[in-house]
Amino acid sequence: MKKSPKLTLTDWSGVAKKLCVSRQALNQWRKLPGAPETPDVEAWKRFRDDRDLGKGAGNGPLAQLRAEKLRVDIEAGKLRNAQMRGQFIPAEEVRAFDMAYAGKLTGFLRVKLELEAPPRLVGKDITETRMELCRIFDEISEFQRNGVMKWEPSAQAVG
Repeated sequence: MKKSPKLTLTDWSGVAKKLCVSRQALNQWRKLPGAPETPDVEAWKRFRDDRDLGKGAGNGPLAQLRAEKLRVDIEAGKLRNAQMRGQFIPAEEVRAFDMAYAGKLTGFLRVKLELEAPPRLVGKDITETRMELCRIFDEISEFQRNGVMKWEPSAQAVG
């Protein structure tokens, strides 16, 4: 039995076979700008992958961009759904709440420490002053524990 010679890809049919596409598809690709002019399989594989052509489509840069866009869209949809279910609060809303909370707490601290504390501490020795400051601290802690403010989700967050 005679050994068949090693296949050299000098014809377009061989290139099409190696690329797993039809000769007709390869002939269409040959008309595209930037297509290799020789039957060089490696050059054609790069050309195919760079443009996401043929059955192997999905590995090139364009397919990666499409996949990334799809991931971003899916993530955005998940965030919208979580927000509608009340599981997610927009950062701007949290910042606004924090600012309001800090303002109310600061106001309460000023009242307790600047207005109420001095008269309560007048004429007391160091031990009595410490005890009175502990009571003031407890009042502040109680105020904070009971909630300076109640969280109210915006209409936008609810849906």
